[in-house]
Amino acid sequence: MKTVLVTGGCGLIGQHICSGLLKKGFAVIAADAEEGMYNTGKLNYSFVQCEITDKNAYADIFEKNQIEIVIHAACTVDNDLGPIITEKQVSDSKQCDKFIYRYAMTTDTVEKFILLSTDRVYEFPKTREPIREDADIKITSNYAAMKYESEKALISEMKHHKEVMLCI
Repeated sequence: MKTVLVTGGCGLIGQHICSGLLKKGFAVIAADAEEGMYNTGKLNYSFVQCEITDKNAYADIFEKNQIEIVIHAACTVDNDLGPIITEKQVSDSKQCDKFIYRYAMTTDTVEKFILLSTDRVYEFPKTREPIREDADIKITSNYAAMKYESEKALISEMKHHKEVMLCI
């Protein structure tokens, strides 16, 4: 049974990701600032309450568990942020992305890393084609700018860890 860490695991999207993974037979560790009751009590589900900026809590999660897959659905993934992104939110985002990416890439167990993103970073396709890696960048908000920086930081970290499968 593979173990998956879901950051933002109790948010609207995160709790459904966790539920789907549990149904597929994964062990799931959800990390979030507030506990959601959606998956509480389910077999192979555990919750770690911590702020996204709590480096020590995330270090502990990676050290005590054989995490094979990371799904990053917190911080820069949060679509509840308003049109004005504060300097603190930008700072927290950069800080958390950096150490989560680093922890994930420096363990010997992580095989896959998935970063939830948004189409707000890219120009929306004029056809039914999916958004592709070479799509034109069209940053239309502070949120999109913050999200794009998160993507670039992950890609930069991944250059040194080609054995880990990455999906944005």
